[in-house]
Amino acid sequence: MEILQRYYDDGVPSNRQLFYEGGFVAVASTGFSYWLFPTEVSLVSVCLAAIACSDSVDRVLEWNRRLIFEDGYTPPQANARLTQRVFWLFMGVMLGFAALGMSLPVEQVQEVFSHQVADYGDRAFPDIIFGRFGVILRHNLYVLLFFLLIGLPFRQGGVLFAVVWNASVWGPSFALLARRWAELPDGPHAANAFVCVIAATLPHLALEAGAYLLAGFGGVMLSHSIARYRLSSPEFTAVSRSVFAMLALGLILMSLGALWEAQMAPYLVRLLT
Repeated sequence: MEILQRYYDDGVPSNRQLFYEGGFVAVASTGFSYWLFPTEVSLVSVCLAAIACSDSVDRVLEWNRRLIFEDGYTPPQANARLTQRVFWLFMGVMLGFAALGMSLPVEQVQEVFSHQVADYGDRAFPDIIFGRFGVILRHNLYVLLFFLLIGLPFRQGGVLFAVVWNASVWGPSFALLARRWAELPDGPHAANAFVCVIAATLPHLALEAGAYLLAGFGGVMLSHSIARYRLSSPEFTAVSRSVFAMLALGLILMSLGALWEAQMAPYLVRLLT
């Protein structure tokens, strides 16, 4: 966010700053959305949060370019650092939305984030169903393709919207799963329940989020190269190879995340509940 630029090192937000910014942006965007558009908070808050994060992501993308062309980093090394930074922004946004999900009345959470939490109904954490590996893999592949394609016409703005949307789904949904579990006769304290939800879901969440970010920013880089270089030029070929490598790594992370979600996440739920 522009308001925190004075604290950036060399004009680039750090992982910690991006994490804090993400949390603040989630809360602020929801508050302003509720103030101005009380019936459409679940959608308007995502748009406002994506807009608020755009300056920070622009700075991280410029930093990524400098790493490659000025500091001697290879494209895979620079792209890994780019993904890591934006992942911390995503975590901040997700936990910011989760904080609202934990603090507001349950009925208001269901109203404010109506589009995001609709798929979970009245389920508590012990009742969560993850699905089979093949089903999860197909769904995640669809999301991966969406991140890649939205980066082509809309570039980082489109990727940011997709990132914030996913964060706004996971954060309030995890909060509701934890709070409903805490309301059961033998349920734990709500804070302990939320920690258990995060512990069971964070491994595959991190793998999947990393995959989606790689695909999204691969689409952004490909879009820039199409506008800047001839398709037959060596520069476009080099960017295309880098994007292909990002997609290949994204597919690997996505597959590992789907495997973990299908095999290990149910075991963790049983262990923690």
